[in-house]
Amino acid sequence: MCCACPVIYHDFNAGTPTDFEVGCTGMTGGLAATTGMVQPTLNAQGLPALATSPPSITTTCVTSAATFGEWYTDGKDSNTIIDSIVLFDDTKGGFVNRFGANGEQWQGFQAIASVPRAMLNEMSVSQTT
Repeated sequence: MCCACPVIYHDFNAGTPTDFEVGCTGMTGGLAATTGMVQPTLNAQGLPALATSPPSITTTCVTSAATFGEWYTDGKDSNTIIDSIVLFDDTKGGFVNRFGANGEQWQGFQAIASVPRAMLNEMSVSQTT
């Protein structure tokens, strides 16, 4: 294990914002970043803001400046979670997040299907200590 790095998650209820819907793949089919979406500086609240002339909705899947703002603000369907994530040395000069408390790689849902829920909870708790 290397370290616990601070992280900010923004958690959304299903379907909000609509910009995140599965059917929207943007210009690159969802396989690459779309550039030109944000202003070069943060807004007065210290948050990213949609560019004055962003790429089209078919390129970015962003409906409006209002829906883009939902990505970074708390509301009835979203909230901010400040936490940390444990990173492990990948022995290749980098660090990766892992599933297991001892740095075990994620093996997919089938691999944990038979693991008792109490054990999964214990593993989650031990990752944060």
